[in-house]
Amino acid sequence: MSLNLGGMQVVSLLSGTLDYSQIVQQLYQVARQPGDALNQTIRTLQQKKNDWSNIASLASKLQDALVALADSSTFTSFATTVGGEDTSAITASASTGAAPGTYNITVNLGSPATFTSSAGIGAAPTLSTQLSSPVFSQPVIAGYVTVTIGTTSKTISVSTTDTIQDVINNINSAFGSTVISGAAINGNQLTFTNNSGQAIIFGSAGDTSNFFQVIGLNGVQVSAGSNGASGLLGHVQLTTYLQSANFAISVTERNGDIKINGVDITYNAQTDTLQAVINRINSSAAGVTASYNPLTDTITLTSKTSQPITVSDVTGNLAAALNISGTSQAGTPWSYTINGVSGTSAGPTVNNVIPGVTFTIQSAGSCTLTVSQDTSTLTKKVQDFVNAFNSLYNQLQTYTQKGGDLQGDAAMAQLAFKYMNDVLSNGLPGVAPQYANLTVQAIGINNGAVGSAPGTTNSLQVDTNKLVQAFQNDPNEVQFLLTGMATKLNNDLVNLTGQFNSLTPITSSNMNLVGIAQAEQNMYSKMINDTLQQQQTIYDQAQAEAQQLMFQFQQLQQFQAQAAMELAALRGLFATTG
Repeated sequence: MSLNLGGMQVVSLLSGTLDYSQIVQQLYQVARQPGDALNQTIRTLQQKKNDWSNIASLASKLQDALVALADSSTFTSFATTVGGEDTSAITASASTGAAPGTYNITVNLGSPATFTSSAGIGAAPTLSTQLSSPVFSQPVIAGYVTVTIGTTSKTISVSTTDTIQDVINNINSAFGSTVISGAAINGNQLTFTNNSGQAIIFGSAGDTSNFFQVIGLNGVQVSAGSNGASGLLGHVQLTTYLQSANFAISVTERNGDIKINGVDITYNAQTDTLQAVINRINSSAAGVTASYNPLTDTITLTSKTSQPITVSDVTGNLAAALNISGTSQAGTPWSYTINGVSGTSAGPTVNNVIPGVTFTIQSAGSCTLTVSQDTSTLTKKVQDFVNAFNSLYNQLQTYTQKGGDLQGDAAMAQLAFKYMNDVLSNGLPGVAPQYANLTVQAIGINNGAVGSAPGTTNSLQVDTNKLVQAFQNDPNEVQFLLTGMATKLNNDLVNLTGQFNSLTPITSSNMNLVGIAQAEQNMYSKMINDTLQQQQTIYDQAQAEAQQLMFQFQQLQQFQAQAAMELAALRGLFATTG
């Protein structure tokens, strides 16, 4: 806030002048000082509010770690180890309820069922089809191609406006005779006779047009008098809408439905491409993978099992157009022997033949599979809990120690001790009678050397070896102790954070709970607002007093000016009459 000290700012004295603007400014600053002093109070209050917010965040993370620790999966996880002669023969995993033990396994690969188009699915061109037509496996590039007869090579110009017959005619013209005769399209191939009397070789490394590559003649040699044939000419177009994709059997139904293994695959012939349909099949629950072979212009469905594949048109005729309708042959089942007991599987993945275990056959061979309790999940979750606890515990101590931001804060002073006691004391909720006198220290969680009193050390520690040994000796003991500890500590943390979870669910009696941390933040927010209002009142009063002083000095200026005018008039009067 600033003062407007413009205009006359001096008062004449007998001994000189007085700069009243400077006096008012100094008095104003003095009057503001009590308000300025409150800035430190505001900063201190804001820091304490921030500290409580940080405590709430750390406590919330600790609650999350407790929920994860108490989850049943922490204590029911199993690990699998593949050993023996062929360790790559299988991969395996185990779930809750797995049967621990070592199993001798021999496996053999099976084969999936496949279903392939009975013939090419693209429409054949004619000799009069232009090379620019979208019927070939790839676009034809204009340029030139080379034809060699005996020792004579000729370059033949190829334009995209040419037809297949035009290219043949151009070859014959280049050699001055009918070296290629009887050209025709048979079975989607260009057939012809070498009438040159010498061997003909189509194409060379220097060709600038890909015409011979596109029709499958590049590098082909046809002996004198022999018949030659190209590769497949007409191909279905993967990225063109179905109704105009050059199918030999036109797909004309706008909205169609093809059923694969009982799963409906719908399509729109006007807006879907064959590639889109392939993608839809592959992401469906049909249990097959669809692929297109550009060399044979066919579709192949490969099952994920050895079971036969069934395909039919429900509406439309896409299955007919793909030349893939009916039921395929079955594949070969995957086989295995476990501890001398043989079995087969329709797919490479075998479920629950060993209780709770899934293994996938990767290659033929023999191996051993060991199923054991997974202690890595337990030790990780315990360590995650300890890390989260120590972060909160140490921060609580830092804030409340001598010189800390919240030294003397009654609401926070006892929390660190209380939470450490929750972890290390007995009397845990839900603990079976046989474990009632135990604490988590019995399974390797402690706060220092033997004899350390709860709350007197700076952190929790984990004796991993002791924890693992305890779990292997009696997993129920470990589960009861950790779950009971987690529940007890979480109940107290809920009072701090107001955050409910599976360990402390929300109920009608606690649904309106405001956590201690939030209540403290609310309190400090109110104190900050009250202090800001107090500060503003001081500033407003200082401003008002300064304005009053300015008014009084201005009145004095006006009086002096009036007196000076009267004095000047008197002087003039006396000078005239003198």
